[in-house]
Amino acid sequence: MVHRRVSGTLAAALLVVGLGSAAVPSAHAAAGTTVTGVVFQDADRDGVRDVGERPASGAEVTFTQGMPIVIQVRADSAGRFTATLPWSGPVSMVVRGGDWLTSSSVTLDGSPSKDVGNVPTTLSLRAALEVKMTPARTTVRYDQRVRFSLTVDNVSGYPISGVRASCWDNGNLAPGSVVELTDSGILETWPTPNPGITLAPGTRTLRFAGRLTDDAILNGTPEISCVIKDDHSGNGEGSALLTVRGGVTTVTGRTYFDNDGDGTRDADEYYNNFADVVLRDRVTHETYARGSYVDNEGAFVIRTTRPVAGSEVALEDWSGTYTAAKDVTLSPHRYGTVEVGDLPVTFAIP
Repeated sequence: MVHRRVSGTLAAALLVVGLGSAAVPSAHAAAGTTVTGVVFQDADRDGVRDVGERPASGAEVTFTQGMPIVIQVRADSAGRFTATLPWSGPVSMVVRGGDWLTSSSVTLDGSPSKDVGNVPTTLSLRAALEVKMTPARTTVRYDQRVRFSLTVDNVSGYPISGVRASCWDNGNLAPGSVVELTDSGILETWPTPNPGITLAPGTRTLRFAGRLTDDAILNGTPEISCVIKDDHSGNGEGSALLTVRGGVTTVTGRTYFDNDGDGTRDADEYYNNFADVVLRDRVTHETYARGSYVDNEGAFVIRTTRPVAGSEVALEDWSGTYTAAKDVTLSPHRYGTVEVGDLPVTFAIP
């Protein structure tokens, strides 16, 4: 049976060919090539059909050579398929049967028939592996180590080669925070490809460690994501997020132009909506945390993982036109939100 779908004047057809049928549009039949083969479940991923490896019965085999024509056939109970293709040259072939899949190509040279032999399909990592990140949440303080593990259970019953871990953060961890790995060879590297490791059946624990740095928490809660992948699986199997919490002090307030210099916001004194506010050491004036730019109401937010006892909130103005500083009481061992109220901004005195 042939199903044709046409959109507007474009002859975009989806041809679904039933098993054993070579039905294609008559305009292509004379010049077509009949492609045959057998798809099987390549359990050990070696590309060879071994004794005991089952046919991928009922798998969909899809052929394309650019759009708009797509030809799709279904394998029988023995994994055999037949399709008549109206093209020459390289043709994309994708096989999908549940969690078993593969992608390859077939080159047609104009011959009336072509047998591609055994076509391996591999079990997706999402089905072959069970991945868990522990802990799912962790609480750290400044300069403490961030430790987490990926527990990977290979339930396929066969070794899986080329297994790699790709880990990244959501932008709220400082560069290089996650730098160490106890299982050598599994962390994906760039630009040099990493061949990965062979993961035997059963459970293996991959341990990672890093250090939370001063500017680690900028705009929100840091999160680390990891994906386990191999040479066959594309994006691979995703893990749960590791959420790094705790150890954060948030300082809030609002800046305004203190025109009369009395340190009190009067009714005619406007909020400053272009300031850059920082936390710094009260004595050395060393900046150790920067805040968000103020909004239209002068509000600012500063987050730090390393509160300094003798601190002040200050306006950072590179032009030297304005100045502002206000003491703030922070504790290196207690975290939470500290409201400093209004921060008066005055003209700097030359």
